[in-house]
Amino acid sequence: SKCVTHTITKSDTTTTLADQSKTYNGSSQPASGASSKLSSNNSAISNGSYTYTYYSGDSCAGTALTSAPKDAGTYSVKATLAGTSNYNSSTSGCATLIINKIANPMTFTTPQSGSVTFSTSAQSKTFTGAASAQGAVTYSIQSQKSGSTNVTYFSIPTNTTASISVAANTPAGTYTIVVRASAAGNTNYNSKTLDMTYTLTVNRQGVAFPTCASKVYTGSSQTLFAAHSSGAYTNEAITGTNVDSYSKDLTPTDD
Repeated sequence: SKCVTHTITKSDTTTTLADQSKTYNGSSQPASGASSKLSSNNSAISNGSYTYTYYSGDSCAGTALTSAPKDAGTYSVKATLAGTSNYNSSTSGCATLIINKIANPMTFTTPQSGSVTFSTSAQSKTFTGAASAQGAVTYSIQSQKSGSTNVTYFSIPTNTTASISVAANTPAGTYTIVVRASAAGNTNYNSKTLDMTYTLTVNRQGVAFPTCASKVYTGSSQTLFAAHSSGAYTNEAITGTNVDSYSKDLTPTDD
């Protein structure tokens, strides 16, 4: 008989990789899920060994990244099946890998409150600003009311500072101010806005009432305290002739 030699050659393979979507978590986000088949009979390859190659953008072009991406963004990736003694290696087409941003962890304490005293000059009142924000934070006033009436006494002159400006001569009373904190977000965190309700009380200005002068009896009428009709209070003149104690009511003005 004659020995006949039969040769079994390696099979070619095909590799596929689906598009993938992940969420930022602070760690590298490797692709997964590549699969391959033998071209000879279309049977699946189990326990294949894959290498993933990553690129910025969605076209698998340019210089490959040195490792799996971590930051939010759009990337592309190819999977390469390692060949063995029984089949050849193959590389998948270009798949998209998207790492999505996550919610901004900013917080903003609400409600808040504070008070100032009536003044003929502008004043400022600080509030507790936003915390744990990702990205720059700015502040703006959304509404300001006295009861149900809109007012325009308050502003935030520097939008990066947690401070409300109170206009000069703002009437005494209680005001409700809605302040918005806006965090810009960044590469990995979405932007975010939160509103805070601030109750600001403008107190009446205290009145320092003067004291009456002491006089020595002369037999004639004397002015112990002159009439006053402006400023913090009004009163009639206080006069007297005989030795005694004299008094009259002083009436505070409204402002």
